[in-house]
Amino acid sequence: LETKEIPVMRYRGFQVSVPAYMTKEKRSLWLFRKGKYRVEIGNSEGGILVRMDHFLDNFSEYMKKQESVLDKFETREREIRAELAKNESYEEAIKQYKEKVAQIDIALGVEQHE
Repeated sequence: LETKEIPVMRYRGFQVSVPAYMTKEKRSLWLFRKGKYRVEIGNSEGGILVRMDHFLDNFSEYMKKQESVLDKFETREREIRAELAKNESYEEAIKQYKEKVAQIDIALGVEQHE
């Protein structure tokens, strides 16, 4: 449970660091180059190298998946921005409904508490 990341080594062109606050139950490493990539690791030293190699050998597939996720987020952002740009106001409708409720309250003899 170190409070700071600990650089460990360079491996296949990446800086390898142990993350801050890593627990025995959730073991991982960070690989840095232009980006920062988290790799889950096992309990044996040999397993660590196998998992890093597997991640790096399949890096192009990982990047394709990340680009797909990014595309979905960008599409969703455009949709949300388009909805916000409509600039719809419900103020008038709310006012009308408040007036209707007040009329119903009067007809039912309900006291207004404000």
